[in-house]
Amino acid sequence: MKQICLFITFVLLTSAAVAQAPFVTTWGVAGHGNQLLIRFETEYGEGGNYTIDFGDGTILTNQSGVASHTYEAPGTYTVTVSGNFDRFLLEEDYETLLKSVEQWGDTEWTSMEGMFKGCSNLVINATDVPNLSKVTSMKEMFYGCASLAIIPNLGEWDVSNVTNLAGMFNRATSFNQPLDTWDVSKVTTMGRMFTYASSFNQPLEAWNVSNVVNMEAMFLQATSFNQPLNAWDVSKVTNMSNMFSDGIFSTTNRTVKFNQSLDAWDVSNVTDMSYMFCGAKFNQSIEAWDVSNVLTMKGMFYESKFNHPIAPWDVSNVTDMSNMFYRADFNQPIGAWDVSNVIDMSGMFSEATDFSQPLNSWNVSNVTNMAGMFKRTSSFNHPINAWDVSNVTEMGYMFSEATNFNQPLNAWDVSNVTNMYSMFYYAINFNQPLDNWDFTNAATSVFTFVMYSGLNVINYDLLLERFSELDMPTGLNFNAHGLFYCNQEARDYLINTLGWNMVRDYLSLTCNSISGSVFYDVDANGCTTEDLVADVFFVNLDNGISNFRQSVANGMYSIPTRDENYTVSLVNVPEYFTVSPEAIEVDFTSTIDEIVNFCITSSQVVNDLSITLLPITEGRPGYEATYKLVVKNLGTQSMDNITATLTFDEAMQSFVVASAKTETTTSNSLEFSITALNPFESWETSITMQTFTPPIVNGGDVLSFTAMVLPNTDDYTPNDNTFNLEQIVVNSRDPNDKQVLQGETIVMEQTGEYLDYLIRFQNTGSASAVNIRVEDELHENLDWSTLSITNASHEYQVEVTNGNEVDFIFNGIYLSAESQNEQESHGFIAYKIKPKTTVEVGDTMSGNASIYFDYNAPIITNTVTTEVVGVLGVEEHVLSSLVTVYPNPIDGEIHLEMNDEVELISIKLYNMQGRLLLETKENTNYIKTDQLSSGVYMLSLETNKGQLVKRVVKK
Repeated sequence: MKQICLFITFVLLTSAAVAQAPFVTTWGVAGHGNQLLIRFETEYGEGGNYTIDFGDGTILTNQSGVASHTYEAPGTYTVTVSGNFDRFLLEEDYETLLKSVEQWGDTEWTSMEGMFKGCSNLVINATDVPNLSKVTSMKEMFYGCASLAIIPNLGEWDVSNVTNLAGMFNRATSFNQPLDTWDVSKVTTMGRMFTYASSFNQPLEAWNVSNVVNMEAMFLQATSFNQPLNAWDVSKVTNMSNMFSDGIFSTTNRTVKFNQSLDAWDVSNVTDMSYMFCGAKFNQSIEAWDVSNVLTMKGMFYESKFNHPIAPWDVSNVTDMSNMFYRADFNQPIGAWDVSNVIDMSGMFSEATDFSQPLNSWNVSNVTNMAGMFKRTSSFNHPINAWDVSNVTEMGYMFSEATNFNQPLNAWDVSNVTNMYSMFYYAINFNQPLDNWDFTNAATSVFTFVMYSGLNVINYDLLLERFSELDMPTGLNFNAHGLFYCNQEARDYLINTLGWNMVRDYLSLTCNSISGSVFYDVDANGCTTEDLVADVFFVNLDNGISNFRQSVANGMYSIPTRDENYTVSLVNVPEYFTVSPEAIEVDFTSTIDEIVNFCITSSQVVNDLSITLLPITEGRPGYEATYKLVVKNLGTQSMDNITATLTFDEAMQSFVVASAKTETTTSNSLEFSITALNPFESWETSITMQTFTPPIVNGGDVLSFTAMVLPNTDDYTPNDNTFNLEQIVVNSRDPNDKQVLQGETIVMEQTGEYLDYLIRFQNTGSASAVNIRVEDELHENLDWSTLSITNASHEYQVEVTNGNEVDFIFNGIYLSAESQNEQESHGFIAYKIKPKTTVEVGDTMSGNASIYFDYNAPIITNTVTTEVVGVLGVEEHVLSSLVTVYPNPIDGEIHLEMNDEVELISIKLYNMQGRLLLETKENTNYIKTDQLSSGVYMLSLETNKGQLVKRVVKK
C-alpha cells in the first residue's frame, strides 16, 4: 500500500512539473457584435490543439488557427491560452481591443514579427520573461503601440538569435526603457527601429551592431534621442537614409535633438545617405568619413544645422545630390569635389541663404536636372560660367529669387534644356547677356523666364533680339514684368509675326522720348511758366495701331517712344477748352527726342465745381474712421467764396477732428469755407469720425454721408456738386483693397455718370517700400478715355497701355513699414471713370488690382463688381409729358401733378446706391422728405401708363 501511495505522489508531482504556464491577455470587447477573433499558429502553419479560456466561462479546446467567440455583453475580459502554438497574430480591426499582456507563459516563441502591430491601447504587465530562444524576427513587434511605456524585465530578454529588429518600436511614442543589455550581435537590419518613438532616449552605445547592414530611418522623428553612438561598428551598414531625419515633410523643423559625435564611424560601405540628417540639429565633425561608395546624398542635410568642413570627401560615385543642402546652415568649401557622376542637382542649395563658396571647377557634364539649384540662395554670387551644362534638361527656377547672383553665363550650352520656367524670376541683381543661348527646346517654358530680374535695357533688348533670330514657336505668352526695352523691332516681330503675348514689359525712358509742358493761359497772352499748370489731363500717343497715355505732373510730361510716327495730343479735355496744338505728328525715324508744349485757353466762361468724399479707412464699430473730402475747380475761371458741406448720421457717428478749419459744426453736419480755387486746383481736408460701439453700430450697418459744394449756380455739371457715400460697417479690415463707391449696382439712368474707385494699400512688411506700383486692368465696359484721377496719398504717375492696362506708379516714396510707423504705412489712389455708352441692363463692370511693393510678389485685392440694373426702369417720353415733379431741388415736399389719364399705383424713392428708402401705394400728390438728408435720389412712379423715373436733389 505504501508503494502505491508513493507512486501516485510521483505521478502528480511529475504532472505539475510539466504543466504549461499559459499566455494571458486582457481585451476590451466592444463593437464587432461583441465578437473576438484571435489567431495562434505554429512555425509550420496554423498548428492546433490549443485551449483558450475567453474569461466568461467559455473554454474551447483542440483549437487551431483562428478562435472565435461572441460575448453576451461588452466589457473587459481575461483570455488565457495554453497548448501547442508559438506565434500570436492579430486579426484586422481587432488591434485596438487588446488592452494588456498579463503573462507571457512558457511558450517557445518562434516569431514576434508584427505581434502587437497597431495595438495603440496595449500595456504590458507581465513580469515573467518570454522565451525568445527561437525568435529571429521582432520586426514591427510594437509598431504603433502608443500607450506602451514600460515592459517589465525587458532588459532580461534574450534577443541573441534575433536578426531583424526593423520597426520594432516604430511609433511607440511613449516607450522609453533601457535596452543597453541586449545582445544584438546577430541583427542585420534595424531600419525604422525607433522611428517616431518620440519619448525614447536611452543609452545604446554598448550595442554590438557589427552585423547590421540597414539602419534606414532608425531614429527618424525620434525627437528626444540624444545618446552617444560613436563606438558603434557600422562597417557593414549600406543604408543610412533618413537615419536621424526630422522627416522631409516635418512641420516642426529641427525637432530631432541628436547632436553627438560620429567621427569614428566607418561608413565605407554605405551607399545611401539620402536625408540622413534632414531637419536635424546635428552639427558635428564628420570630415574623416569615407563616403566613396555612397550613391545618393539626396537631401542629406535638408534643413539641418550642419556646418562643418567636408571638403576631403570622395563623392565620385554619387549620382544624386538633389536637395542636399536645401535650407541648411551650411557654408563650407566643396569646390574640389569630384561630382562627375552626379545626374541630379535639383534644389541642391535652394534656400541655403548662407552658402557662398566657389564651384566653378565642378565637372557637371552628366547632370540633367538643375531645377531650383540656387533658388533663394541669397548669398551665392560666384562664377559658374565654366560649367558644361550640355546635358541638362531641367533649369526651372534655377536662380529664382537668388537676389545676389550676377555672374556671366554666356558660355553655357543650354540647347538641351526643355524647362526654363521662372529661371531668373526675382533674381533682381542678375544682369548678364543671354543672347547666345539656344532657347528652341525650352521655348514653351520661357513664360516667366526673366520676370522681375535685373536685366537692364541693353541685355533685355539682346534677349528679344535672340528670340526673334531663333526658330521659336508661335502664340507664346512671355511675362517680362518689370523690364524695359528699346528694341521695338524685335519685340514687334514677336508680337506681330509670331503672335506672342508680351506681358508687362515697358518701353524704356532712355530710348526716344517726347516731352513738354501743359499750361493754362489765364491772361490770354500766350502760355508761359507764370501761367497755371494743367495736371488733370493725359498726353496721348497714337501710332495708328495702339496708343499710350501718361498723366501730366506739375505741368510737365515725358514719354518714351519707339522708332515710329506718332500723333501727339491732349485727351480728357472738356469742350469749353481749346488746346494748341490740337495734335501734332512726330516722326521718330528721323529724330531721337521731341518737345511738344501744349497751351490751353478757354473758349467760354464756365463754372464747374466737383466734390468727392473718399473713405480712407474702414468704418468699424468703436473705432475712429478717416475720410478725405476733395473739392476741384474744373471750370475756366477762378471760383471764390466756396462752401463745402458734409452731413452724416449723428445716430451712428460723431465728428472728431478735421485737418481744415470748420466754419460751422452741428451734431450731423460740417461746413468748410474755401476762399478761392483756380482752374484745375484742388482743395482737400482729412476728416476723422468716431463710429459708435455695438449695439448702436454693428457689422453690416450703413454709414451715410452727403457732401455738397456751393455755389452751384450755372454750374456746368451740377450732378457732381453732390456726392453720396454709403459705407458698410465691417468688423475686420483688409489693408489692401479696391472699392467702387457707388456700390454693387447702378441704375440705367446713372450710366452716363462717373464711377468712383478707391484702391488702398499698406506696407505690412518689415522695411520701407521705396517704389510701389498699382496695376489695374479696366473692365471692357469702362470707357478709358474718361479716366480722371481724383486724389492720391503720394506723388504719382499714371500710365495707360493697350486701352485698359492702367499703372499707378509711386516711385521713391519710401512708404513706412507697419511695424515702424503704422499711420504712415498706408497709401491710396482714387480715380473716376464712366461706363461706356453701350452698356445695357444686366451688364457688369468688375475688376481687382495688383499691388507691388518694390520687388515683392503682388498682393491681389478683392474683386469689385457693379451691375447695371433695371429696378428703376426707363423714363418713357410720353409718360414724362403727363406727369410733373416739382420743385427740384426740393426743400421739404415733392409735389406730383398728373394728367387725368394717369393713375398712380405706387411711389418708390431710392438712394444712388439703389437702396429702397421709401415706398407707398397711396394715390397721393405729394411726398414728405423731412427725414432725408441732403443728396441725390431716384424717384420711381409706377402708373397705369408705365413707369417714370426722375432724379431729384434734396437741398
